[in-house]
Amino acid sequence: FRSRRASQHLVTSHPASARFRDDGGGGGGGGARQSGSSIAIGRMRITLTELKKPQNSFDNIQRELAHIDMTRFGKSVFESTCLDMLEGGYHRAFKELFNSNEQQKEDREKGGKDSGYYYDPLVSDSEEKLQQMNTFLTSAEDAMRQGNTEQVYDAQLQLAQYFEETEDTWLSDRLYQAALATATTVNTDRRQREGTAHANIGLSLEGRGQYEEAAKHFGKFHKLAAAADPPWYTMSGENMVKSAATHMCRIYTTMAEEVFDEDSEKSIKYLKNSLEKSKHVDARAEGLAHYRLGNVYQAIQKHSNALEHHKAYLEKSRHSQDQQGIGAACEALALACESMERWDDAMQYHELLAEAARRTSDAGLMSQATSQLGMLKNMLGRFDEAVQLSDKCYMIQTSGAPSDGGTTAVASARARYGMSNGHEQALDFTGRLLSGVSMLTGLETLQDVIRWKDCRIVDAPAVAGSSSDEVPQENPEGGDGSSEGQEGPSSGESPDEVKDEEKSLELSDQQSTAADDET
Repeated sequence: FRSRRASQHLVTSHPASARFRDDGGGGGGGGARQSGSSIAIGRMRITLTELKKPQNSFDNIQRELAHIDMTRFGKSVFESTCLDMLEGGYHRAFKELFNSNEQQKEDREKGGKDSGYYYDPLVSDSEEKLQQMNTFLTSAEDAMRQGNTEQVYDAQLQLAQYFEETEDTWLSDRLYQAALATATTVNTDRRQREGTAHANIGLSLEGRGQYEEAAKHFGKFHKLAAAADPPWYTMSGENMVKSAATHMCRIYTTMAEEVFDEDSEKSIKYLKNSLEKSKHVDARAEGLAHYRLGNVYQAIQKHSNALEHHKAYLEKSRHSQDQQGIGAACEALALACESMERWDDAMQYHELLAEAARRTSDAGLMSQATSQLGMLKNMLGRFDEAVQLSDKCYMIQTSGAPSDGGTTAVASARARYGMSNGHEQALDFTGRLLSGVSMLTGLETLQDVIRWKDCRIVDAPAVAGSSSDEVPQENPEGGDGSSEGQEGPSSGESPDEVKDEEKSLELSDQQSTAADDET
């Protein structure tokens, strides 16, 4: 409600009013860009002939621009967008935009810098986001005035997906919730949009680790889809019951992994829920659910339960012709049988694993199966078979076929081959040692060999050139026992001294033998 003079002054005094001034810098009413026989005023271009008409005089044009543009000068993009909504009569869109910005500020302050959305830009700070919200919110309000709730839902969903793509989780969550509220008012699609809205919220919550809340929304989605008659289908033709069951299997499996270290029973409960929902997906999903449950039972030493679920996994894998699943099931079954000391069953499953590896031409799996079977037979004392399997494993690793482990796997295969070969040679040695005699005689023979190996033979040293067994003879005539031409014991060494030296040597040998025995 400014006067004409005040409006003209404000327009010409603002920097943006330079568009009304000519190149000569003249102000006031002489401002315009002239080109040929037309003149540009703002975004309008009119001819000089039209400009001379009274209704198109410069004063009238300037007055109209002052009424429209002066509300924009000095204001932010956010404020200008709000004004556009209000001038267009979109009061609901303005309310949603303004409240979203204010609520985002409050939540950022409450959450602090540790919150996941603290560093997300505000709505008012992004011109692109403001444009998107202006477009979709006004479109939703137009549809609402026409009573078309389907279009309202679609506009809110598209805006939520846009913010999810830009990783603005706070705004996407708010708009997904708004879309869910709108979907409950749609009565023309048998509640399909409502179920889809629950699925969208569940996926959004799952992405941020809020698994309990996500499971609740997935459960509602599954309940609505299962009750639909005729069934719901996605744009790609997938049954929505199967889609909902897939989501629930995944979320329950994730929850089971999260709590396993703290509460294994709760983990088993979640996996049983996953198994129940997997029956609405397909045989492969059901088999994988059995496999996960069997692994948990194996980890907590409940081998019979593990064996039961792994057998179910093997059956489902065979039904779906999943060779990798068959291999994984056989490996798990072999491990469970080994834990229960059912060696024959364990070897049977190892052989099935090797067969599955041959069918899939998987060199890594073939090497693994051969190695495990060789180690099992080595443990059971079937060394000849263990040597053959270890040699086969080594040849697979060195044949240039792609397998995991590289040089480490080759070195491990070589070591296993060496151990198996050594055990086989040891068995041959003991067989030759005990061959041809009865068990009792064999034990005696072995003891004799040990006694022979333990025996130490010590030769007593000669004493002064004569044997230590020789004893000097006394002279019956009272002589010294020596005759002319014979030499007796060396002077200075009596027979008693010789005996003492022999005892000393014997004692030294006994001590040495005792030390060897102790060693």
